Amino acid sequence: MWSNNDEEKRGAIINQDGYLQSKLISYEGLDLIRNITPTDIDATYDSEGNIMNVAGVTEYKGNLVIYYEGKRIGQTMKYGQSTFFKNQINNLSDLNHCRDKLHGKGSCTNVRKYGVLIVFGYDEPHDQTIFAKDKYVIETYDSETQIWLELKKEITVLNYLKNIIKFCRENNMEI
Repeated sequence: MWSNNDEEKRGAIINQDGYLQSKLISYEGLDLIRNITPTDIDATYDSEGNIMNVAGVTEYKGNLVIYYEGKRIGQTMKYGQSTFFKNQINNLSDLNHCRDKLHGKGSCTNVRKYGVLIVFGYDEPHDQTIFAKDKYVIETYDSETQIWLELKKEITVLNYLKNIIKFCRENNMEI
């Protein structure tokens, strides 16, 4: 899931090729509701002032926030970055009464906000654009289950996004 290397300089670009390629992630084709597409965030800071790189984020009427993070296949998320996402997503949720509904069990009551991190893998050469919608989701974290889930089944970012939207609509969330 994540790694922590105290030897690394905080906030430094550790992998310049990976950093440059992250600027080539395209969110084209992910505009499923009212033409809303993810936006990239060049940098955010955690509560200790450490810079956190975020690939992209989509927000739907304040009720649904989806973070996207691309990782080169075989790379792991750093401890600070995974903690940032976990805290941001957990803070989005007013009520967490829907733990099993997303995964096909149980029912929901009073769900108002939902946050999700979609981590997708890629292996394109460093000078090629990465089309996020076509990449496979390798890991997720959401405000309902509050657990990191490594996906064993292949599902594209686009299809996972469709599942999230369907889940929200089935549970009468305004998105």
